Amino acid sequence: MPVALIDLVRARCSGQGFALPVGSRSEYQGPCPVCGGKDRFRVFPDQSPSGELAVRAGAVGGYWCRQCGLAGDYVQWLVEVEGWDWTKIFEFIGVEGGAQARAVESPRPARPRGPSMGRELSELEDVELPPAQWREHAQKLADASAAALVRNPHLIEWLEARGVPLWVAQAFNLGWFAGESQRGGRPPCAYRNREGWGLPRVDNANGRPKSIWIPRGLVIPNYRDNELVAVRIRRPNQDVEPGGKKYVLVAGSNQRACMITPGERAYVVQEAALDGLAVIAAGVPGVGMCSMGTLTAYPDRQAAQWLGNAVDILDALDFEPQGRGEPYGNKFRHWWGARFPQCRRTPVPVGKDAGELVQRIGLAGLKTWIESQLSPVLRVTAPAPRGRIESAPKPAPQGIVLPEPVERLRLLLSVNRMEIRVGESGTVLGCRGPDAVAGEVAMLCQRPVVREWLAAVGSDVVTGRNFMKPMKTMGAWRG
Repeated sequence: MPVALIDLVRARCSGQGFALPVGSRSEYQGPCPVCGGKDRFRVFPDQSPSGELAVRAGAVGGYWCRQCGLAGDYVQWLVEVEGWDWTKIFEFIGVEGGAQARAVESPRPARPRGPSMGRELSELEDVELPPAQWREHAQKLADASAAALVRNPHLIEWLEARGVPLWVAQAFNLGWFAGESQRGGRPPCAYRNREGWGLPRVDNANGRPKSIWIPRGLVIPNYRDNELVAVRIRRPNQDVEPGGKKYVLVAGSNQRACMITPGERAYVVQEAALDGLAVIAAGVPGVGMCSMGTLTAYPDRQAAQWLGNAVDILDALDFEPQGRGEPYGNKFRHWWGARFPQCRRTPVPVGKDAGELVQRIGLAGLKTWIESQLSPVLRVTAPAPRGRIESAPKPAPQGIVLPEPVERLRLLLSVNRMEIRVGESGTVLGCRGPDAVAGEVAMLCQRPVVREWLAAVGSDVVTGRNFMKPMKTMGAWRG
């Protein structure tokens, strides 16, 4: 770059402040070029580029005002503060091309690949859907298990202790499968015919057909593009034999599909799905989960695209000695940073994963830790809009009487800025919005009449804008 970001800031502020870094953090402070002040503005000259154009140009540096919320990277400074047009910006940062779109859509450069560094991003695999019969039977298993979860107070309490409150469990359709009694004192489980679930026949060593084994335990479905792609079951500790598996992937599941929330600005990468759900429960705006299921797994191609578009990736996989994953560190610990320039190794400060952290210092502690690890541009809370805000919900069309749960959900979506991700048959895959109402929204979404309504909206994402769409296709409930 011809000029460092800190020098641009000094020139804009006429040399006031920004003389010496604060402590040893390579962080400079001085007056904000927009709101003034003395030392509320911060410059991070070594911050990794976040936007696509800044990455392409190798333009390091970021800034953040603690008072007015002004924040961004090198290119944003040229646009928002200097007020330059794109032709001048391209020339200044040394990027060829005269169109903003072409520069922004260009791929991020990968870091140099070392020996035995694993797969390139181009070598990752797509997510293939299991057979339709499998998805039908697996969905019935998931739905029945989800209904059983709310009748299991001990499991609900256990989940909450790990940072997964009931509303998060219901939003992701977690459930409890009790299994069927077995002889000889074996733990309850179930066996299902492979061919009945649309899977090819597989014979054991005695020439007899193998069955699908479904142990009792916590059922964790995994959806991708509104389709069920995998079911993982966490077995109770007392059921796990010495050397046995605590987590069992139901036969027919796509084992390459990681569990991820799509399109987030930042991700926390962990091994277990429950740790990822704790991240969701922490409620840090713009931060999603990516759970790999195992330390020795690559993300699938679609997940890698979402990760690549994020500003931050916090690699919290438990490769540390306390996580028993140290033997895999030589390869997979470094793979993430080598493939994603914005990825940083960030093991949790307490315990080996998010679940243990919550058990020791609470969900608020997890939220504080995540916020502390984010780039400054993501730690900023947008200032409240000026002027009067119309927050009253719009009334339902005159003469229309909606079922009580549907009307309540309509009011919540009208007043609050919320999004509900909807799958097949109205199944709720997740919701995003204020913590104060998220639990109630999740509970309402489990009501059959609400699920029918959400399915009739016909959209992957339901908000206050399209919630009343079923009135055009389902007819109106009239008083």
